Amino acid sequence: MASVLNTNMASITAQRFLTAAQNKLGISYERLSSGLRINRAQDDAAGMGISQSLTASIGATTYAIRNANDAIGVLQTAEGALAEVSSMLQRFKELATQGNNAALSSTQKGYLSLEMDRLALEVTATAQRTTFNTIPLLSKDATLTFQTGEATTGTVEVATVNITGSNFAKVSALVGETFTNADGSGNASLDFNALQDTIDGAISEISTQRAKFGAQVNRLTHNVANLEALHENLNSANSRIQDTDYANETAMLTKTQILQQAATAMLSQANAQPNVVLALLK
Repeated sequence: MASVLNTNMASITAQRFLTAAQNKLGISYERLSSGLRINRAQDDAAGMGISQSLTASIGATTYAIRNANDAIGVLQTAEGALAEVSSMLQRFKELATQGNNAALSSTQKGYLSLEMDRLALEVTATAQRTTFNTIPLLSKDATLTFQTGEATTGTVEVATVNITGSNFAKVSALVGETFTNADGSGNASLDFNALQDTIDGAISEISTQRAKFGAQVNRLTHNVANLEALHENLNSANSRIQDTDYANETAMLTKTQILQQAATAMLSQANAQPNVVLALLK
């Protein structure tokens, strides 16, 4: 009788190992089908905690990259418009130099003044229509803040400018005053010599502002490069913790399948042992 009981214990032991093998198979199937090593906290509590933290950092870094690229877009939009303004101011300089010529009649100088007037209007129009997502970039002084890092302290400030409130405003005012005080024939009497210093000041201001925008673009370009490298490394670290190692898991699956088959065979034999003992009693 003791022999029969011992055989039943062998069956129970075989069942335990078979159940363990089936549970491991279930885990392997889940990992291989989901692509994740950690599907629930019980799989690796510490690993899941680290993974969740890394996932949060990855998400924040993704949007920090977008923010930095938006800031670059703002700066490039503003700088591109200033490049055109600078081109128009260079034309102002040429016209002022051309007009500072005693051989020209007042009518001829009036033609030069007329072009200046139209250029002044276009510079103002350029400033007013240069916007980014409806935000004025060249017609209003303001500070735009972009979070370009995971921490709230990782921000970059971009200053918009009002070029119509700079030396250009003096150029525009002088040209406008000329036409306000024009004689009955429409001829203008603009002091081209006096205007040149003001134009030089406007050109200098625009050049300085373009340099500032360019420097910020370079800074943000490096910022984006750093964020992209960080994002890549965070994803790599999270993958090592969270994702399934297919080579290892496939090997584990094969091993577990062999153990399952062996446990099934042993269970079958263990269950057959009592019948052998009972047969001796007949």
